[in-house]
Amino acid sequence: MALASWIGRMSHNMREIRIIYCAENTASKGAREFVDKNYETIKGLNPTLPILVRTFDQVEPEIQARYDYSGWAGFKIGDKTEPQIFAKLKELNDIGEATLKADLLPWQSSYPQDADIVDYNPMDIRQHH
Repeated sequence: MALASWIGRMSHNMREIRIIYCAENTASKGAREFVDKNYETIKGLNPTLPILVRTFDQVEPEIQARYDYSGWAGFKIGDKTEPQIFAKLKELNDIGEATLKADLLPWQSSYPQDADIVDYNPMDIRQHH
């Protein structure tokens, strides 16, 4: 699978990824292959992002993401191929791209900035209009 630019931004869009599958069941084959082939690359591009891989007996394979403000999303990935699982991971990343981030408060994103002030500091009331 060719690397896409969104893979390197997952740590900005998600706080945690969980991949759950069965070590022996055939419905988990794609999930096992996905982890075996891609874990190191994804982790290398997102070293601060926790990627939890868990195996349980007779569990339905699933991929989940945790976002800021305790948001969660996930997809069942039983009988899916590696490219199909990548597509589900991209959907989870896109959800994270659209969610509000904890490091940016709502009022900060639309805060007026004066183009004449070179070192704008939103906390300095002398620079406000």
